[in-house]
Amino acid sequence: MLEALRGQLNTSKFGVVVPPEGVLSAGNFSGFDPCKIIFRSISMDEVNLIHIKEALSDSYGIEIELAGEDHMLLTLSMADAVDLERTKKNLIHFAKTIDKLFSDGVGYVEEQDEFVDHRELPIFELTPRDAFYAKKRVQQISEAEHLISASMVCIYPPGYPLIIPGERIHEAAIHKIYHDFAKGFTIIGITEDAGELFIDVIEEPVT
Repeated sequence: MLEALRGQLNTSKFGVVVPPEGVLSAGNFSGFDPCKIIFRSISMDEVNLIHIKEALSDSYGIEIELAGEDHMLLTLSMADAVDLERTKKNLIHFAKTIDKLFSDGVGYVEEQDEFVDHRELPIFELTPRDAFYAKKRVQQISEAEHLISASMVCIYPPGYPLIIPGERIHEAAIHKIYHDFAKGFTIIGITEDAGELFIDVIEEPVT
């Protein structure tokens, strides 16, 4: 069904992502779930599709699985197979709706992020286990550069770890936390108080 619909779902602003067979083979994937539909922004500018997800829910009553900076995920179920014609119409309506929202300025980021991440490999001072049992203190993230993290910091979506316990906190990670928090991402492993962000760090001996 999706293959036949692709031309109607791809718009001037978004395209449906489907890995070609060559990518599936090269990446050692066992397959690709056709019930998961990924819309990707094809804009060259920085965008924030979390805002489009919120607008879909608030203004249109449309709920989607998740949204990130430039991707949105829809999940079909067996119920959608009961009336395929209706499902097709709904998907076409969805594609037109997100295209309209983006054309209206929803999800567009005016201030483009020009930060360049020069990180190489992370520096680990402790194993995650040792960091878990070490003495800790709470530190404002803006002042946590070069300190040893006691927290596992993950950004959702997609949920990957940005900082591991025992790792020295890099400037790029701090920038990423503030950048994604401002965009509306859920960040696990940090706390917020009075508009500021905090992280648990290892207490190190003063030298």
